[in-house]
Amino acid sequence: MTSLTYSQKLWLLLADPTTGDVAEPPPQWLIEQCHDLGLVTPGSKPGSWTLSPAGRAAQRQLLQR
Repeated sequence: MTSLTYSQKLWLLLADPTTGDVAEPPPQWLIEQCHDLGLVTPGSKPGSWTLSPAGRAAQRQLLQR
């Protein structure tokens, strides 16, 4: 896993582990960073985000620590 910032880790950890839906949208810069890293994709609703397979893997790694 790429070295993630505290903010990136926190946002991934706040995502629902079952659906992958992420919590309330963070600042735009954080969305862009996580999207550029391939961790999130646009969700089914406007303005929503969902963990990508890479984001789910990163979340699982963080939860195992």
